[in-house]
Amino acid sequence: MDFEQLAVAPVESPAWLRDFQTASRSALVGVPWPDRKTEAWQNTSLRALTADSFDTSSGVDGSGDPNEYLIEDLNSTDLVFVDGTYLQDLSDPVPSGVSLVHLSDANEAEAGMIRSRIGTVVPPTHHFAQLNGSRLDDGILLRFRGAVSQPVRIVWQSTGTRSLNHRLLVLMEEGSQATLIEHFCGAGEAFTNSVSELDLANNSHLYHCRLHLEKETGIHIGGAHARLGSHASFGGFHLGTGGPLKRVDVTIDHAGAGATSLLSGAYLLRASQRIDYHVCAEHSAPQCDSQSTFRGIIADKARAVFNGRIHIHRGARKTQATLDNKNLLTSDSAQVNTKPELEIYNDDVSCAHGATVSQLSGESLHYLRSRGLGTEAAFRLLNFAFINELLDRAPEPALAAFLRTKLQSWFDRGGS
Repeated sequence: MDFEQLAVAPVESPAWLRDFQTASRSALVGVPWPDRKTEAWQNTSLRALTADSFDTSSGVDGSGDPNEYLIEDLNSTDLVFVDGTYLQDLSDPVPSGVSLVHLSDANEAEAGMIRSRIGTVVPPTHHFAQLNGSRLDDGILLRFRGAVSQPVRIVWQSTGTRSLNHRLLVLMEEGSQATLIEHFCGAGEAFTNSVSELDLANNSHLYHCRLHLEKETGIHIGGAHARLGSHASFGGFHLGTGGPLKRVDVTIDHAGAGATSLLSGAYLLRASQRIDYHVCAEHSAPQCDSQSTFRGIIADKARAVFNGRIHIHRGARKTQATLDNKNLLTSDSAQVNTKPELEIYNDDVSCAHGATVSQLSGESLHYLRSRGLGTEAAFRLLNFAFINELLDRAPEPALAAFLRTKLQSWFDRGGS
């Protein structure tokens, strides 16, 4: 396959969006399809993608199933998209302090603002983001003003086999505060190419939660990219279960002095599933702090990839940055490729990174068995404890409870 051949724009789009599609398509001219010789893809194969994966017309249900994304006691504003279509009947009214604009319906002023921001947060080297832009027929802009107390949850549900291009642009106004949850779910076999751009103005705060909980048949290549203004703060939480192919790129650009970020995540795989997380903390300005913590549990013959990078630019003095990745293999056939990276072009910084790959301690298993637990129960308890503390970082107690139930179901189905 070839990026340039796949970069086919929809038939009808507003003029400003056609300009963006054209620019995205031009960025893919001559770009080779990733293979094992491509550094960013050397441990992840794209063989699960076929020409049929990019079909935008077939296999769509479109009705949605609220039971798939229901979270009890989560007092959130839900915006529901099924197979890429916004379903107002399943969605809540947008709260005060939040503006929702569909890219295809933007007026002249909104279109000008969107065109000046879209595509500027995601790094230009992310070619699947360019592919997303070239094939984009719609997307949404969320604009936050002031302090929005109620979490906003975007549900991206897939039901069929249609290729889906999700695009989200979030603009945090100066001094604004919000919690945003992206919830990917669905039982379809769709290939989803999702791009989220989060632009934080000075002194704003955003907690962004991204849940990749699609059924095991779905293919997903996506990214969440944030740019932080001066003294902006960003919190992030990621949870991903495996599939035939799942790749998530996360970049946080500390573009303004005094910006801070706290990122955590977990991934769980079993059978012959695949998942790949590429995380990068870009430090472009001085006196910024970042912490990134990811943990993975890999069972059976599954294979995980984690690449974590800290990049300190010239002039980014007094930076403090840490990155930590721990992985637990629960079988002799499970694999993980983890690679921490430091790239520093400035003195007067404090940076640390680390990665571990291990199996459960025999002493811990023996201790729990000596206290009356069976072997299987002890095994599952230790697995769950490995990631449980990260769930405490979820922005809402109801969300943490939901995720614990989901993960318990994962373990019950043979995840350990």
